[in-house]
Amino acid sequence: MAVDVAIQEGVLDYKIPLVGHGVGLDIHDLPDYYWDETPLKVGEVFTVEPCLLIDGVAGTRIEDVVVVTETGARVPSNTERGLTPS
Repeated sequence: MAVDVAIQEGVLDYKIPLVGHGVGLDIHDLPDYYWDETPLKVGEVFTVEPCLLIDGVAGTRIEDVVVVTETGARVPSNTERGLTPS
């Protein structure tokens, strides 16, 4: 999905191959969703953190924590989305 959005927005050349990782006792726990295709299980907590990087210029990563539920997923935060002018 992240690749599809990057293609749609014309920024695929800047996307790094990162999806997210499990969260547990350590913030970077397994499974590792850079390459891992392990199915998610109810109760697991993981991050979704797409990243764009223009080498030597700038980069951005928005990280969300997601909890797997019986009916899908829940994002515990309610942070507003969008760009804020500086």
